[in-house]
Amino acid sequence: MDQPFEDDTLLARWLSGELSETEKQELEQHPDFPQWKKIVEASDRLLTPEFDSKGSWEKLKAARASQPMGRQGFLQRIALGVAAAVLLFIGFRYWPSQSAQRIEAPVGEQIKFTLPDKSQVTLHAASEITWDEKTWPQERRLQLRGEAYFSVRSGEAFTVQTSQGDVKVLGTRFNVFDRPEEGYVVTCYEGKVGVQRRDEPSLILQAGEEASLQGNKLGKDSHSGAGSPSWTRGETLFRNKPSKLVFKELSRLYGVEIEFNKVSSKPYTGPLPHDNLKNALDIISKTLNLRYEIVHDKLVRIQED
Repeated sequence: MDQPFEDDTLLARWLSGELSETEKQELEQHPDFPQWKKIVEASDRLLTPEFDSKGSWEKLKAARASQPMGRQGFLQRIALGVAAAVLLFIGFRYWPSQSAQRIEAPVGEQIKFTLPDKSQVTLHAASEITWDEKTWPQERRLQLRGEAYFSVRSGEAFTVQTSQGDVKVLGTRFNVFDRPEEGYVVTCYEGKVGVQRRDEPSLILQAGEEASLQGNKLGKDSHSGAGSPSWTRGETLFRNKPSKLVFKELSRLYGVEIEFNKVSSKPYTGPLPHDNLKNALDIISKTLNLRYEIVHDKLVRIQED
């Protein structure tokens, strides 16, 4: 029977990268090391923001107590021990701290605010930003869900993490659009922006350039926008966008449900004003030969004309 390690902190210190070379070699020579490594690699693919480490830890303790102590039971306990260490490691990395800050712009609203380093953010409707106020002075890093426009003060690296990639800058103005079902676009208005998605090489953007998903990879194009995104100036400008994406933006801006099941996804080029629902619907419907009906304050039906 394989004997347990004399030092029962070995696995936990391996996960946190604190082993000496000698200890690392001892661990890698264990016959069950490949299995432990697979457990750790699988943990990296967990959706960490929704991960319930406390609940999972309780389940692991119950499972550990129920295992027999023969050879098979011993090996199962070792595997559970690794899993438990992984859970604790994930918990320490991702469990929300008391210094976590969160700002959300609800449907139909935009929010402008200032970060601790005096960088400016305009958060678009149905979007959210979180950051850790305690670690911010050492590491300017935040998480974005949705869309936001940034005017970053010069200084140390500033990182915007999204579900589809990371944006890194030193000091610049740029816009990030991250809605997995609609696309991923990073637009640079001033300075330089580095965009990296998964294992792809970093893409460097200069003012007047934007990166977007083209198929399953990032591609770079020029953009002819002004000094800031149109949505920060009271209207959203679309260029050859599927109408279903225009309707989704309309829904976010005005807080209404849009029924358009029987409408083909024609491309739309034109403005979407933010100040009047009827005016916005008139412009879109005339451009795409559609008709609409405002059923009540929260429902709009759109059909082919």
